[in-house]
Amino acid sequence: MNRDTAFRLLRLLVREELELALKPVLAVLAHQVGVHPKHGADELLTRDDVSNLLKVDIRTLRRMVHAGDVPAPITLGDRTDRWRRSTIESFLRKKEKQALTSGLRRGSV
Repeated sequence: MNRDTAFRLLRLLVREELELALKPVLAVLAHQVGVHPKHGADELLTRDDVSNLLKVDIRTLRRMVHAGDVPAPITLGDRTDRWRRSTIESFLRKKEKQALTSGLRRGSV
């Protein structure tokens, strides 16, 4: 494992731990002050939002969901699917970790 890869992996892990540790504190502070972040963890995202975040076409997003490569949406109606922002962000962090660790196993990044 090279030094840069180890540092990136460590930084990712520390960031995740800090986010988890600070989430309840920030929620209490936001509630006390009456301020709610525009992009909260529970914000619901549309197909367009998710496809833009993942930088894929909507048809590709549908195929990825069907194949189980992307978390399934919450179905609100016949043609209304939504994803929690926190679910997509968690999915992306997991994929980033997998990419880093697979690169370490192969000896390249």
